[in-house]
Amino acid sequence: MKYEFVEIEKKAQEIIEDCFSEFPLPIVSIVNMLGFDVVEAIIFDPSIRGFIEHNKITVSSGISAVEKRVCIAQALGLYHFKYDGKSLEKEEVSILPEAIFKSSSEIDKIAYRFAAALLIPKDRLISKLKEFRGCPMDLMAENFAVPKRLLSFRMQQGVKIK
Repeated sequence: MKYEFVEIEKKAQEIIEDCFSEFPLPIVSIVNMLGFDVVEAIIFDPSIRGFIEHNKITVSSGISAVEKRVCIAQALGLYHFKYDGKSLEKEEVSILPEAIFKSSSEIDKIAYRFAAALLIPKDRLISKLKEFRGCPMDLMAENFAVPKRLLSFRMQQGVKIK
C-alpha cells in the first residue's frame, strides 16, 4: 500500500473544497458531514491517542485540543487510505507523534501526511508564510490550530513561497 504525496494532497484538497472554506479548518464538522461521530474517552495507554471504528472516531481526553485535531484528521486518513472509504473494523491511531517516522507503519505515515495536508492546506500555508515572515513558528502554528511539529513537517514537504 504505497501512495504518492500527490494522491494524499489531492484527497485532502477534495475534502477541503467539498466541505469548508472556514479557517482554521473545522475538522469535527468535516468528519460529522462525512458521517462520523467524534467522542472523547479516557484511554489509559499513553501510546494510543484515539481510534476509529465504523462511524465513530474516539479521541483521548488526555491530549490537547490541537492534538485532538491531528488525531481526528489522521483517523480520517486511515479511513480513506487504508479502507478506501469503506466500512472498517476498529483501528487505533496509536502512533506517537514524535516517533512518526522512526517506528510507525507505512499507513500511519500516510495518515500523518494526510492530516498535515488537510489541516494546513498548501495555498493557505503559502499565504501565511508571507504574512508571518520573520515571526516565530509558534504563532503560525497557533493560527492553523496545529502543533508546531505538524507545521514543521508540512513545511518540510517542499512548500515554497513564490
